Amino acid sequence: MLARIHRGHELLRASVTEPLRTRLCAAVADLHNLAAWTNFDSGHVGAAHHHLDLALSLAEHCGQDDLAANLRYRRGRIHLHHGAADEALGQFQHGRLAARRSGSAPAASILSANQAWAYAEKGDEQLALDLLGRAGEEFAGGGPPDWARFFTETDVSAMAGTVHTELTVRVRPRRSRAAIAALTGVVARYGPDAQVRPHQAVSSTHV
Repeated sequence: MLARIHRGHELLRASVTEPLRTRLCAAVADLHNLAAWTNFDSGHVGAAHHHLDLALSLAEHCGQDDLAANLRYRRGRIHLHHGAADEALGQFQHGRLAARRSGSAPAASILSANQAWAYAEKGDEQLALDLLGRAGEEFAGGGPPDWARFFTETDVSAMAGTVHTELTVRVRPRRSRAAIAALTGVVARYGPDAQVRPHQAVSSTHV
């Protein structure tokens, strides 16, 4: 993969037409994107951030808002995984704006749902619930881009269960009823033999 990335950067230095340069730029950014998530899954967080930084620089340079939204989502997820909710919120917010610029409400829904999760981890009940509601509205806003196709109606419910679970633990025990209702619905959709976790909707196997 690193050899392909190196070759991609060499091609970017070549004299090509602007439309081809844009396509090359997006392709190289996506290679860095893949390398980043591979490193994250392997426990090499520093390398993952490095590749995401390079990918984001390329995506923003060539005006690929949809790809930028994906990259911001992944950067936010890494921060959230390591308990850095404030850093995650910054990435999710920028990602949501990129998703809106790209015209994809369903992609924005993913970023809003993850913002809700981060605010729930911070114990901010009102913002978490507001963003969860926004995620549901955005989800119904048309067809998602390829990277966001994993996020189905079931995943929206799973995220709702996750947010309510966090709020139950950190803020208000009575939120457990909403958490149980959402997660019970998820299990019902997957079937009685499914092994569903509250965070399944946004695990690395989907991105």
